[in-house]
Amino acid sequence: MAESLRQFFEVYPADPRGTRPLGMRINDVVYANGLAGVDPVTGVPARGIEGQMWLILSHLRRLMEASGGSLDGVVRCAAYVTNIEDRETIYGPWETLFPDASDRPGLKALITPLPEGHLVHLDAFGLIGGKRTRIDIPNVHARDPAVLAGNVFFTSRCHGNDHTTGQIVEGGVEAEARQTLENLATLVGLAGGSEENIVQLNMFGRDDSYKEVARRVFEERFPDPATRPVLHQLVNVVSSRMNVAIEMMALLPEGDGPSGERFVEVYSCEEGNAKPAGACIGDVAVAPLLEPVDPCSGALAAADFDGQLAAMFEQVRRFLSVNGLGLDDMARFTHFLPELSERLKFNPPWIEWYPDPDDRPPHKYVPSTLPSGVLMGANVIAMVGAGKRKCLEVPGVVHNDPMSMGALTGNLVTSSRVVTGSREGGLAEQTARVFANVDAMFRDGGGSFANVTQVTAFVGDAAFGAEVHRAMLALTPEGQRPPVLHILETNLGGNGYPRLEVLGLM
Repeated sequence: MAESLRQFFEVYPADPRGTRPLGMRINDVVYANGLAGVDPVTGVPARGIEGQMWLILSHLRRLMEASGGSLDGVVRCAAYVTNIEDRETIYGPWETLFPDASDRPGLKALITPLPEGHLVHLDAFGLIGGKRTRIDIPNVHARDPAVLAGNVFFTSRCHGNDHTTGQIVEGGVEAEARQTLENLATLVGLAGGSEENIVQLNMFGRDDSYKEVARRVFEERFPDPATRPVLHQLVNVVSSRMNVAIEMMALLPEGDGPSGERFVEVYSCEEGNAKPAGACIGDVAVAPLLEPVDPCSGALAAADFDGQLAAMFEQVRRFLSVNGLGLDDMARFTHFLPELSERLKFNPPWIEWYPDPDDRPPHKYVPSTLPSGVLMGANVIAMVGAGKRKCLEVPGVVHNDPMSMGALTGNLVTSSRVVTGSREGGLAEQTARVFANVDAMFRDGGGSFANVTQVTAFVGDAAFGAEVHRAMLALTPEGQRPPVLHILETNLGGNGYPRLEVLGLM
């Protein structure tokens, strides 16, 4: 249940002008969806696919280190390119960064539509404190490894290789699917688990024709619908030597090492796009950047703002429904905009979704660079099995827009931007007041500032960060590690004094 959350914060670029998170840490898990080879401040892509891949890997390093780990904790990545010939190109930077084939994260490279100018994206799963162990079936060659770290086990895409000959079995989709599932069972056994520990299987074929037979084989192998792994059947590149490939995620019993979370990717269009929109990690469903595009083709749904607004809200609803969730499960909604002049157009659909002002989750607007032609994006956090959301307020302080100051969903506290409620005073007074309002908001939920895990300060000048840090430490209980602090330099109008967005755990 949602009460299992014990650590939660986001990771931003090192430059304070980069206003969109690279990824997040949920307990011991680090997750990123759609790391792009673009400058996080300007949005300009690096030159060429190798340049973009190297920049992505620098973002990956930043993500792991700012989460409290290192590249040693990267367990599995998925790369997405637009051309089949580019699949091999990305391995140059990848194998340079991870030169030891016996200590390399799992990787797959798929073909998907990407935004204009973007040649490669990367999804990443890491484990803080994890140490990779490569696991192979004897006599079955795999370029990309199956990797065990802590109690988390990922395979790359596996095939129907016979254990004796090492060759793909004969008999087409049915025989290959059976052998591949047998190989996955062997691998999870070698990792110290069993098929009961398998959480997710992703199947791949060159076209839809493989799906019916492969699903039947899967259901025969896992006859109980209540205990089956989640199955995604995707269409993408598969070697001409075979008809089907399958990858696996398993969560083994916890041991002495770091503990992972149940990890299931979320696809908005399995039949047409092999790039997930986000994931469900334990009890947290996250979509880092939903865009106003057709979920299958990746094409922009409209060129104008109003058309994109309708498409983006539909994408958010779709993401929730694929997770089996609804609007009541929303914990926080973030709008990314190249500039804020049309931000008020978000209010009517938001009020339609949440007509009760006492039951609106927090949301906020953030100026951010986006791909060419994309006029908005959405970051969504929802909670599985959390029960009714409780809105949190600060006495005497309200937003002009229809949003709550904060909310308690499960044991996760999220906020919109917390403000002072007054323009009086200088930097020190305003900063102290906004932190006091954060403390008041948490007290409305039965906690205090001691429950804060992340403070994101939006300031007009990064130099204000020193005062933010001082005020944050003043409220942090003695002997307690302070919250993760992000200073974001962006123009939100006014005097530029700090406005705070926070995360916390009760």
